[in-house]
Amino acid sequence: MDIIGQQNFSYCQRHSCKTHFFKASISEEGNFFKCGQCILEDNQNKNYLFIDSILNSKEEYIFKNLPLFCNQTLINELDQLLQNFKEPIQLIEEGFNNFRNEMVSIIDQKKKVVLTCLQNYKVEKQEIFNIYNQLSGKAYLKQVLSQNENQEKKNSELQVYLRKQYQQKEQTDFSLHLLVKKMKIYFDTASIFNLQLIQKDFIQKLNNLDLKINEFNTQSEQISQQYLNLQNNLMEKQNTKINNSNQLINEQHVDFESSKNNKLNLNDLFSELSSKNQLKLLQGKEQFADYQQSKDIYVNYLQHENIISISKNQKVNYGYVYFKYELDKSKKYKIRIKFNDKGGAYIIIGLVDSKILTYHLNQSKQGKCFCLDDNKYGGKVSKGNYFSDIYQNMVIEMRVDIEQMQIQFLDFPQYEHINQLQNEFLLNPDSSYYLTFHFGLQQSCPQPYETMVDIIYFEETESF
Repeated sequence: MDIIGQQNFSYCQRHSCKTHFFKASISEEGNFFKCGQCILEDNQNKNYLFIDSILNSKEEYIFKNLPLFCNQTLINELDQLLQNFKEPIQLIEEGFNNFRNEMVSIIDQKKKVVLTCLQNYKVEKQEIFNIYNQLSGKAYLKQVLSQNENQEKKNSELQVYLRKQYQQKEQTDFSLHLLVKKMKIYFDTASIFNLQLIQKDFIQKLNNLDLKINEFNTQSEQISQQYLNLQNNLMEKQNTKINNSNQLINEQHVDFESSKNNKLNLNDLFSELSSKNQLKLLQGKEQFADYQQSKDIYVNYLQHENIISISKNQKVNYGYVYFKYELDKSKKYKIRIKFNDKGGAYIIIGLVDSKILTYHLNQSKQGKCFCLDDNKYGGKVSKGNYFSDIYQNMVIEMRVDIEQMQIQFLDFPQYEHINQLQNEFLLNPDSSYYLTFHFGLQQSCPQPYETMVDIIYFEETESF
């Protein structure tokens, strides 16, 4: 029976149409159901789910925007992998069977060729004695010595034998040389073809699979451990500092049933997490640098989502904005930044000295460069690998410890890679700093670009 036929749709409060769509937004305050006209009037139509499709969906169907708020690229990649799904165990088993059958066939073919070759070259033992007896004239000598003739005749016949042997010595030597050489080659065929060496080399190459097996096991264990860590974080860190559902799901993959079991409803959880976010300390503190085009960088505080959005249009070649809120060694700071696209030429995120505002990040290198591979900017690897590329919905975490003269940049929420300032560009523990975003162009890529970066979290803390 069609599930939709049983569904009683409400009417849109705004357009008086049936609401066939569900809007995924935490700012709607319970008004989640929308009509078709709502979608036409809303630029963010990718945030809508078609109720009919949800109710009638099969278990084997992947929605392009579900799970909600997650990385679109990962969902598309998952969908593509499922469409091209092939059971690797069966493929590996078939591969080994085909490999074995082909190897047996090749071995049998080579065996036949080698044996045929040896058969044509074969040296019979009796043949060797026959050749030797012919060259030595042993039969004639034996005949002369066995005669009962007088001594004079024997001496005469022996003289003929010796003269003939002497005259044919070079030909006899050469014949013996060829015979010995042929015998050596024939008897040495086992070492010439050296099947044991071939077998050993083949087994060694086959054993190289152990490296691949170990690599596979390591990757599998890492993924299993990361998944376990996420589950543990869910139970142990429900007070994680996140202020909106998009970041909440990206960070902890919150299990609503687990929240119910712990008698903590969703509203209480959001309230608890949002209370840790001190983003309002930066609100209205934006200042623009001395670049002429910095005025075309726009900063907006989105109250419903509790984020500070920084956008750069194509008019801006170079420019930066800083937030005039002093960060000093008395506290540590945790800042989370979300990229809304792949960026452009380069973006440097870091700290500028509050007393030397003209000393820009591209000079001080007290920040990390994104979109441009330049490890002078926050490129010292403390854990994992160096990273600089960004993608849509990517989130990084900055950890600022001015007392320790260091800024760390971490992939969030995995924390698999930690990059930090190079030793020659450390902070001054006696200075105070401002959070800064620097936009620029590359000489190899001078095309203007648009980009948007969000500050989604700011916290002053005593320790990380």
